[in-house]
Amino acid sequence: MNKILFFFTLLSIVSSCRSGDSNNLNENSTSPITDLKFKLSYKTSIDNLEIRQMIKTKDNHYVAIVSAEDYHVIKFDSNFNIVWNKVYGGSKRDYAEGIIEDSQGNLLVIGESESTNGDIEKNNGDFDIFLIKINRDGNLIWSKNYGGSGYEGISQDNTIVEAANGNFIFVGYTSSSDFNVSNNNGGYDVWVSKIDSNGNLIKQKTLGGSNDDFGRKILKLNNNFIITLKSNSSNNDFAQIGNWIASIDAELNIIWKKSTQGINSGSVTVNNNEIFLVNSTSTSYELSKLDSNGNVTKSSSINFSAQTQKQPFVNQIISSNDGGLFIIGDFGYGNEQDAVIFKVNKNFEKVADNFIAGNNFDKSRSIFPIQANKFLYIINSASTNLQIPLSGKMSSIVTEITEE
Repeated sequence: MNKILFFFTLLSIVSSCRSGDSNNLNENSTSPITDLKFKLSYKTSIDNLEIRQMIKTKDNHYVAIVSAEDYHVIKFDSNFNIVWNKVYGGSKRDYAEGIIEDSQGNLLVIGESESTNGDIEKNNGDFDIFLIKINRDGNLIWSKNYGGSGYEGISQDNTIVEAANGNFIFVGYTSSSDFNVSNNNGGYDVWVSKIDSNGNLIKQKTLGGSNDDFGRKILKLNNNFIITLKSNSSNNDFAQIGNWIASIDAELNIIWKKSTQGINSGSVTVNNNEIFLVNSTSTSYELSKLDSNGNVTKSSSINFSAQTQKQPFVNQIISSNDGGLFIIGDFGYGNEQDAVIFKVNKNFEKVADNFIAGNNFDKSRSIFPIQANKFLYIINSASTNLQIPLSGKMSSIVTEITEE
């Protein structure tokens, strides 16, 4: 069993930060937390910001999207001082869900919008999928909306990926059958779209049955792409209700699709030509390893019933250096929600776990590598009993994991 050390660097969002006020940071002394099995040190503070996703960029900085009714994007240096802090969108509700960096060092932020002004040229009706491309300084290169007269949305992060020739493919869902959307099978359909480097729509397709079906995540695997889906239909494109995984080529043709375990949609990652998928039931995490043809080669269930009776959810998974997985997720709902991170080895045996269970809302958000054996793990918290100076407003904790 590998020894896993959890050393946490804490970014607690507690003091004021507004667009254009990018240097509004405080120097703070360290405040270790000893009852969470981690070593944490307080780094800096900003008030009332809920980080949804953070990534490391090619210039060794970090960029985060923040929960707000605009596209709120913040760039930090390696010490988590704010480099720039910008807001994009219009006068109505605009929700950023995911962010990636492309091969040129530009950033793409994807979500949904109902605005018709500001950075948004038009709206086809209700919410459209809204995508912006910005350079590393946060300057807007272009913004585009996609959809029809119905509702279009993005489920979560990891919903857009760079393809060949500067193109991109994103996955979401739609209730439309006009404008950019060719057809609808009933309710919401999975919607997969391909765009060029300037955001122009190249092609799109829907997948679905007579009920609501949702696209969840997309990842690149060799020259093809893996998408995860949630279907409430048992006709047309889906033979049964539940979670699905599919492989598509660059022209959006389905290569294969398979039903998967679990009730709740989870997360997926790829490593060494293999696909790792984690969903959840009402009591357990369901782990699967698939080959590139979608055949299950290993599966396992992990149950935390000895530690909690709350329902488990998966937010993100990432490969560890020894062939295992880090899995981040939550237990429960609302103010009773707790965050969890655990690691499994290559045999899907749990080797380490840690809970963040305060007196209010605690949620795992994202995890990503920063060095060969180091990862950052982001948590949202409104708790006030974690022995750190959180305000009780929704805040964000950035933690560093060192793997030995």
